[in-house]
Amino acid sequence: MLILAAILTVALMAWRALSHGPEMAIQAGWALAIISPTWIIQELGPLNIDIRFLVFVLTCLVGLFRPSQIIRFDSWMWLDIALLTVIVISNVSKWQAGVWTFGGLLESLQVWLFPYLIGRVIAASTRTNHDFVRVGARVGVIVATYCLFESISHSNFLNDLVGRFGSLQGETDYRFGLKRAEATFRHPIYCGMAVTLLSPFVFTQANRAFCNECQKIWIWSPLISFLGVLGTLSRGPIAVFMIVMFVAVAFTFRAARIPILSLAIISVFALFPLQTSVFTAIEGFTATDGFEIRERQLFIDIFGERHEYTGTRHRYLQFLVYSKAIDEAGWLGFGAWGSSPSHQLYVEEKNRGLFRSIDSQFLLQLLNTGWLGIVSFLLLISTTVYYGLRVATAESNANRLLALTLAGVLFAVAISLNTVWFANDFSFLWLCNSGIVCSLWARRQASRGLPLNAAISALKSSHHNHGIPIGIAGLYTAKVHCSDELNEC
Repeated sequence: MLILAAILTVALMAWRALSHGPEMAIQAGWALAIISPTWIIQELGPLNIDIRFLVFVLTCLVGLFRPSQIIRFDSWMWLDIALLTVIVISNVSKWQAGVWTFGGLLESLQVWLFPYLIGRVIAASTRTNHDFVRVGARVGVIVATYCLFESISHSNFLNDLVGRFGSLQGETDYRFGLKRAEATFRHPIYCGMAVTLLSPFVFTQANRAFCNECQKIWIWSPLISFLGVLGTLSRGPIAVFMIVMFVAVAFTFRAARIPILSLAIISVFALFPLQTSVFTAIEGFTATDGFEIRERQLFIDIFGERHEYTGTRHRYLQFLVYSKAIDEAGWLGFGAWGSSPSHQLYVEEKNRGLFRSIDSQFLLQLLNTGWLGIVSFLLLISTTVYYGLRVATAESNANRLLALTLAGVLFAVAISLNTVWFANDFSFLWLCNSGIVCSLWARRQASRGLPLNAAISALKSSHHNHGIPIGIAGLYTAKVHCSDELNEC
């Protein structure tokens, strides 16, 4: 099946490159990388050969046609350095733990660097955002529609077509009489996160439709995306999507800003006195057919202390279960948690089965790479959000909304990583979006600096050859070009 998918991917990207140019080919590959089933995969040593890996390779090959336009990273950004720091610390941690291999280095590059570079190239290779925003919005609507259909019909037609049994949660964990949709992903939570990470493109395209810049039908796309996230019945993605939705609505409709801001402030202050009731309601959301708690009441002992256990509390109790390992993680952690039988000795034998998986990227990052790894990961998150907000304050109209919602969704998803690990199913999209944010800011900086440099050169040249008046005209032309470019970007 991977061979067939690979042939279709190569054919589509080649056709788009020949008929519409390499930029469109890369965007088509990006769309396929998101939509293609993440379970179509073949291990080749440390590498996982899938459509996403193939798209990265093809993106590099397509970029050779116009290297000055496709692969034009005008300057290094702090975000680039933050990502490289995460990769370096990860490998140094494995080296000091004695588990580093060259294959492990390739694996870390595939997980962290490749998707980020795809996002960098997507935004760096175009003068305007309209093309890749439209592609991202289409993909977001397609995946959301798939989720909605799967949840209502109780059938994942692609899984049925190939005879694949989905995740246990997706196949058996029904809620309110609805199936938890996972579409082409390996878990409902991963699917919900992916739809949510595509929401900035959906909201931006809807905003353009509202401003009569594209087809009016796109006004309905945020509703379809929201219904798609609801189809996964995953609390984290639903909460993240609603946050981004409120940001987009407040941006689009001036009259809604004060009510939304007031609601946000009230919610924050009400959360503290009502946290017990809110926590109980969240646990109740996991129930089958209504707000009746599914799990039987269960108590467990963690280092001599008794705690109530539910599926929701599992995410927080695991910090207690792994507390001894946390204390000894040090600056560089254990390299790769679980790579040594001695690692399980940090967890009480009676709790090893219940807590065999770690549902928190921050905890996993700490165990793998220590406190330096946590700092580097937080640096990656903070610099991504920082550049997104910088672009939002510098741009206007739909471009500002794109940057603002990108910053918002990347931050909100990062916060939710306290309850889920950074699975490749959606980490690919998070890192792609991070690369897009970085290139948006780099492109804006270049558009402000390059015309001025060109104007100075023109001024010097004209003064030498034709006199001052032509030089001034050249400077004026360059300024006009700069203004046009900023408006289009």
